[in-house]
Amino acid sequence: MAKLITFAPLLQEWEHIVAQDGSDVFFESTVAKQIALIEAGYQEPVIKVGNLSSIRTFQDCRDAIRAYYLLSLESEKGKVPCGEAFNIAGEEAFKLPEVIDILLNFSDMGGGY
Repeated sequence: MAKLITFAPLLQEWEHIVAQDGSDVFFESTVAKQIALIEAGYQEPVIKVGNLSSIRTFQDCRDAIRAYYLLSLESEKGKVPCGEAFNIAGEEAFKLPEVIDILLNFSDMGGGY
């Protein structure tokens, strides 16, 4: 029988690249969709973005899930105070223009906008 683990810490996962429903509600998926539309000829070769001053971290989803799991185990043991806040994030930070360049490098358009 499965065991239900409950815990009270406050978690903040800063970045999920793709929404569960496949929509482009996140920065990366919005830019990737625009690149695909440009490559297919459905959008002029201009990537529309907002404020590019943010910095983001990324991580493999398996690492994030492992962090959630380990935190829940520690909480269950009483080693995590109720209401304690934790940020789950990757190790390397990227400026948003760097993220655009990375996505462009994966495309036929290439990087170095």
